Amino acid sequence: QPILNSIDLSDKLIDFFQEFKLKLLHKKIEDLENAFNDSLHTLAHDKEWIKMVEINDRFEIKLLNYLEREMSINSLSAGQRQILATALIQALGMVSEVKSFICIDTPLARIDNENREQIITKYYPKASKQVIILSTNSEIDPSKSEYRYMKDFISKEYTITTDKYSSSFEEGYFNEISR
Repeated sequence: QPILNSIDLSDKLIDFFQEFKLKLLHKKIEDLENAFNDSLHTLAHDKEWIKMVEINDRFEIKLLNYLEREMSINSLSAGQRQILATALIQALGMVSEVKSFICIDTPLARIDNENREQIITKYYPKASKQVIILSTNSEIDPSKSEYRYMKDFISKEYTITTDKYSSSFEEGYFNEISR
């Protein structure tokens, strides 16, 4: 009888933890969905292109326009997809509470001018405690506003220079090296 009682208790505990796991999963998906929507609406200059993002139990993303019709991610421009991906990364960081560094390569290549300021001022400073941005001088031009928006948040700047056989690091950002 004690063995049967232990087996019965074990079965009840298994059922309880499976139910708890499902509830926790649904809560995390809801949290991720809310954070994703908040991030997307904060980062996108045009607040009308996506009304809402929904995430199902298999973590599939569904985009709804303002008529509440589903939109294909493939129908978005490259810049809109990049903003969507940036918002998702921000939401994942917020929900997971993992504080790792973030490395962003060619961060503004597909982003139009209206959205650049949003990304630079609302995402980069809050993305993580350490954000590494690998850009070209045409992407974040030192003489233009993108660079000025970022300057207060930058602790170190390096430019990678290359010659025929090797690459080296120099302190400073492109035309600031000579200053």
